[in-house]
Amino acid sequence: MVSSQTPSKLDVDIPYHIPDMLSDITYYVYKARHIEKGILQKHVRAYWEPNEYPASIQRIHDWTPDECIPEFYMDSSVFFSIHGDMNHLNTPSWSTSPEDFIAKHMSMLEHSEVSEYLHDWIDINFGYKLSGKDAVRAMNVCRHLVDQHNELVKNGIVQLFNIPHPRKHQLQNISKYPELTNDDQQNVQQIFPASNLKIGLTRPTSLCGEDLHLENLEDLEKLLRFNFVKPYGSSETHSQLNLFPEKKNWSQCNVTQMIADRNLISFVCLTVELFCSVEIQHSKFPLSLADRLSRAVCCLKSAATTIPQTIQTVLDNILNALSESVERTVLHLQELDCMISDGSFYKDSMRRLFKSSDEHFSPTVSLLTTECFRFLHFPDFFETFYTFITDFMEFKEISNSQLFAEEECLYMIETSLVDLLAQIQENCDGINMLLPYLTSFLQQSVVVSSRALVLFFDHVSEALGPTATCKYLLPDVIKLYRQVDACISTDNEDHMICDAVQMLYDKTFFIQLLKRLGLATFLQTFPPLISKCFVELQCHTESQVRCMQWMMNTFGPVLTSKYIIPPLLDMASSLFCLPLKNTREKAMEFILQSLIFALNRYGTLLLTHQYIPHISHSISSAISGISITNTSISVLEASTTLLIHFTSYLKKHQIMEHFDTLSKGIIMPLVGILGSRNVSFLGSKRRKTLCLKVISLLFSITVRIGRDMAQTYLSPIYVSFFSLFSQHSVMWNEDGTSFDKTHTKADIQCLLGGETEESVTFHVREELQEAFCPETAYQAYIHITRFIGEHSMEKILKEHYEVVRKFCTLSKQVTGGNVHQLKSDKIITSVSSTNATIVGNCITMNDFGTAINLKETDELNLKDFVFADMSDDWQAYWEHEVTLSSSNDHFRFKHFNLQQFYGHSAAVRNIFVPDSEQWFMSSSKDKTVKLWSLCDVTKQELQPLFVYDSHKKPLIYTTLVEAYSKVASCDGTLHIWDPFTGQQESKYGSTELKANVTAMEASSSMPHIVLTATIDSMLKVIDIRSDCVAQEYKPTVGPSSGTIRCLCSNNSWAAVGFTSGLISLVDLRMGLMLQMWQGHESDVVASHSITGSSFVTSSADQTLMYWNNQSTVPLLIYNAVPDVVHTVMSYNSEMISGSSSGRISVHSLPAEGFCGDMNKDWNNSTIVTKLHNDALKGSLSAFATLPMKHQILLSSDTGCLKLFA
Repeated sequence: MVSSQTPSKLDVDIPYHIPDMLSDITYYVYKARHIEKGILQKHVRAYWEPNEYPASIQRIHDWTPDECIPEFYMDSSVFFSIHGDMNHLNTPSWSTSPEDFIAKHMSMLEHSEVSEYLHDWIDINFGYKLSGKDAVRAMNVCRHLVDQHNELVKNGIVQLFNIPHPRKHQLQNISKYPELTNDDQQNVQQIFPASNLKIGLTRPTSLCGEDLHLENLEDLEKLLRFNFVKPYGSSETHSQLNLFPEKKNWSQCNVTQMIADRNLISFVCLTVELFCSVEIQHSKFPLSLADRLSRAVCCLKSAATTIPQTIQTVLDNILNALSESVERTVLHLQELDCMISDGSFYKDSMRRLFKSSDEHFSPTVSLLTTECFRFLHFPDFFETFYTFITDFMEFKEISNSQLFAEEECLYMIETSLVDLLAQIQENCDGINMLLPYLTSFLQQSVVVSSRALVLFFDHVSEALGPTATCKYLLPDVIKLYRQVDACISTDNEDHMICDAVQMLYDKTFFIQLLKRLGLATFLQTFPPLISKCFVELQCHTESQVRCMQWMMNTFGPVLTSKYIIPPLLDMASSLFCLPLKNTREKAMEFILQSLIFALNRYGTLLLTHQYIPHISHSISSAISGISITNTSISVLEASTTLLIHFTSYLKKHQIMEHFDTLSKGIIMPLVGILGSRNVSFLGSKRRKTLCLKVISLLFSITVRIGRDMAQTYLSPIYVSFFSLFSQHSVMWNEDGTSFDKTHTKADIQCLLGGETEESVTFHVREELQEAFCPETAYQAYIHITRFIGEHSMEKILKEHYEVVRKFCTLSKQVTGGNVHQLKSDKIITSVSSTNATIVGNCITMNDFGTAINLKETDELNLKDFVFADMSDDWQAYWEHEVTLSSSNDHFRFKHFNLQQFYGHSAAVRNIFVPDSEQWFMSSSKDKTVKLWSLCDVTKQELQPLFVYDSHKKPLIYTTLVEAYSKVASCDGTLHIWDPFTGQQESKYGSTELKANVTAMEASSSMPHIVLTATIDSMLKVIDIRSDCVAQEYKPTVGPSSGTIRCLCSNNSWAAVGFTSGLISLVDLRMGLMLQMWQGHESDVVASHSITGSSFVTSSADQTLMYWNNQSTVPLLIYNAVPDVVHTVMSYNSEMISGSSSGRISVHSLPAEGFCGDMNKDWNNSTIVTKLHNDALKGSLSAFATLPMKHQILLSSDTGCLKLFA
């Protein structure tokens, strides 16, 4: 069915590289001196202006990218004009006349250097590179072949050949290819006998001139093997191309020969499967070699026209060389599979699959990459790739058995991999072929996979890029981390596994992960992964603690609170589900180390605004369910344990500020659930354990706020807690024994207030007895009474006092102590621990097992913890950010002045922030580029990490080529330098670029490319890898366009803005100017690419426009800003613009594929913020955003540089 779409619509929807092979206007301009004036006026320009036509061959060459027409090789009359007012076409300086030009031009066409690439020209213009994937790779997709037009045309492009055209000199320059061994040369002669095809291996044969006279095209096609070859299985065979001499009897062979034979059959199967992928129905399960051979032979017979004839010839001859029929060979392969499975493959004698053992043919790499096998399209890097894969497979075989000898092999493979990646570079097919082998490397043993990952990750991820790395490598990386954690949990004494942990959790490797994966992916993946390992591991977690602390120190308070602390707090809640107490305590210790490190780094604001609210929320969630589960009890125990430790870091006034949360949100709910008769704790010990933790928590808060404040504010909590002992005192006899052991069930129900056995089960009653026993009462009473005094306790508890004293007496009878000594004991005014047991005048620390002796006249003072408390602006910013959802991607400027960076003495022209948001660069008119850290921004004053001062003029622009970690800075002269060492690597001035640079942009789609615009309105592409000017494009026509002011790029195009208001769109692949239009009435001041097909521009005429690269009409015009916007930047789903008057505007961006909506007023969604007068000294000159942190860097024309939020 023919598509009904119009050609104009298809031009937009269907991508192509070449609109026309040779446009009409080009043809008529070429032959303008021989074509009548009326025809020229119809096709070239409506009015006659002879001076507008190119006056010389040189001008024609500069004017059009199209190649010459045949007349310039054979007809000198095209130089002579038939028009009286048009001069003859001038010849170049190296020719004396048109006839001399034609002769020299023709000789150049027949030159050996041109002839060497003639077949490539045929493939591009008439051959297989006009269709399919080959056309895409060659950037040769022609519009007329893909636009599905349904109208007949008189001219266009026609594809004549479907396979590569042979070279003009078939074996010329054979030294470019790998040298053939003697065996390979014999094999080539057997496949392509020189006697039949007139092709020798030592002397190249010319296809033109006197060496060979061809009478017609049919003879040429036969010579080049373009003739039809009958498929395998036909009656007619190719005896003249037979690989092997006829032998009916098979011969014995060794294992090596059998493997070679099986490889040859695998080669046949793979070739058929590649060319007949549509005809072959692929199985979900891997097939044996015998089944693959049967399927390949059937496909050869049924799909003869699918496989190219030259390849079919080789496959037919290989199959004809089998020692037996295909059916018998299939049976023999099945027997070999059985021998391999039972282990007899290496023991029994075997018969060979092919006829001859002396003239055996094997597809070696050297042979496959020669001229004779050009039809197989092996890439240039294939030999290096094959060598790497061979070494890689050999290493996999020995790595499992020789773990100690593998490290040297790994470094050798790393060296080979670096060389291979340098050859592959941006070849997508090569990287895709390499990926399965590298990912299989991560499926080896934990030790081998860990070493391989650390060695190879940076090289491979650099070649892949962030998106492909997250897609292909990240799942295997996460899986490996989990495997390492599982291995060390079961065998923590294996020093090799411990070494693997050290490598994977090394700070240097984590920096590589952060750089290659991006900040967002890293934060979403690794903090939860490391937090989980605290729960799973029993030891060897020091490395994980160091990594967690490094992340907290690196990412700042906001990202720490949003991405690192929540998983730590969640993992702490799950610790008490672990069966082993030692494991639980060890893991809690490591989690507390990380959480307390954050407190020491950023202050107690994290404790009061994040830790305590999280604990309160966890407790309310745990007790809000219908029933208490094991998980709920674990959450209650973990929350109480955390708060016991955290209260030691709270000051008195902080506790009182958050006393309502502590009392109503944490302590009272805990007391209520402890005394509830409707809830079972799934075991008597767990209720008592939680009760003892609540006692420790009460004592800790009592000590922190002091005696007077405790009597005033904690009295209701004391009464609520000690009243539980009064409620359950009936369960105990006078001698301290349990009441239910000496009374009937009816008596118990009467004592419980008439509650039935169904409402208070036996298990709940047992839990209550165990929790509120005399020993527990004694522990609670003795701690608090020694601090606030017995008289005060009697006054607070009132009617409950006698019950508690009774319980203490019962505890004395059980333990043999003297309760009356309580009155004479010294009252303790302060202690250093919150989980202590007091015996006489000795406080024993239950958590750590240490004892502190108290003298009669001394008091134990609190440890003075020194916190790096944040400034007021940082605290306000932090409190604002932690309340936002992590999915909130809107930017709202709140005027939080976070940090100032001192060092520039003149206007800052440009600021660049990498994706990691850990540092930034600023370039200024003071001729310096400064590198600043964003990790220690809570300090009062920060100095630059490094200053690059090799520029001679004020800086224009600075950017980072992230794939190669190189900085490109420009002051009219482009400098490429290393940000780590400050060493200048290359320099491009007016000599190399032929003019000074006016604008610069690092390509996002081509990470090794830097685009520069020069003062002569040329666009020049600089390749960082080869350190050269790779291309030069002219993005304008005519002299009135002005100078290039700005540029932006995305994928395969670049948008260029001129001082005249013109906008030009250039195809970076072909160098063609796609469109040029008058976008603004004045200078195009700034431009920025938004998506793969859209960009925005701002102008001195105070307009801001949103464009699509397929149209010259703006999709949106923003009119809300009454100033000239000099900086534009995208921020998630929004766009931020800044003007010199200090106005920062946040604009809504349309969705991908937006085509214009005139009914919606996009200006109403713009939020404009005016900087305060004292916020920034001077006029706003540049800014840069930090999307993950919701921050913005602002600079002024006075050199002031500040961080805001």
